[in-house]
Amino acid sequence: MTFQTAYDSYRDFIGLGSLPQSRKRGPGRPPKRNKIVVAGDLHCPWQHKEAIVSLISEESADTDLLVINGDLMDLWSASRWRKQAQETDIQTELAESQATLCLLAEHFKKIVVLGGNHDSRPSKLLSESLPLEMMTYLRIVAPHSLNPLQFLAHGLSNVEIAEPIRSDHAEFGFLYQVGDMVCSHAETYSRIPVKAAGTVSHWINSFAIPQGVVRGPVRCVIQAHTHQAGLALGDYGAMQIEGGCLCHTESYVGSAKIMTPRPWAVGWTVVYQDGGKTDFRSSRFIPFQA
Repeated sequence: MTFQTAYDSYRDFIGLGSLPQSRKRGPGRPPKRNKIVVAGDLHCPWQHKEAIVSLISEESADTDLLVINGDLMDLWSASRWRKQAQETDIQTELAESQATLCLLAEHFKKIVVLGGNHDSRPSKLLSESLPLEMMTYLRIVAPHSLNPLQFLAHGLSNVEIAEPIRSDHAEFGFLYQVGDMVCSHAETYSRIPVKAAGTVSHWINSFAIPQGVVRGPVRCVIQAHTHQAGLALGDYGAMQIEGGCLCHTESYVGSAKIMTPRPWAVGWTVVYQDGGKTDFRSSRFIPFQA
């Protein structure tokens, strides 16, 4: 009697039956396995340089796509909030942002940059300060002045600025989809861990998919903006992730209004997809360790 026969006999005796045969793929090439890294909220010039070095050294060699999930730049100088001290200037902010993007482009095969609420600060400030005719003029002759991300990426052949998703008259510039994963920089926040990602997931399934904004089913949602981290298998059978940040704590956090009741989490998210389908077992948030 062979070992396999004896083992199968014992499993039958205890009611488990024979070992299942390994499933083999049918003819044809198996789906390509892709590694996608999602990192958001760098807020240059407040970027966490040590964490970015760690991101490059740990992930760049075998990553197919790096998604910068909004707020590459802080653009403190273009903020409409009242300031009490001169913390930086626009030239420094642009130089640090461009240097960071060039460094990432040097090491990662392909990068897609999604715009965040901070990245759009110049256009918001200009639209409040200039007449509509001047805004139209700038859009025609100097579009980079309204979208500095295009200015920063100019000349970097492996860097793409995500175009807003359009549906009728609406533009959704805070979303980027890869396979069944949606990266989001929606301006939503919660004191409850992962609830912001859950809110986005509910909106995607109740509005964005029926409206044709994104393709369903969506099985993974990665929400930036909160600077916090968490992972849950939530409603709609989706993995919901808060993706942390890659920046240092900023001055506004010291407000007595207690604006950040949960700690900032420095790190990034790694997602593996087989043929565009997210692998729940291997996809996870990676915290930075000094």
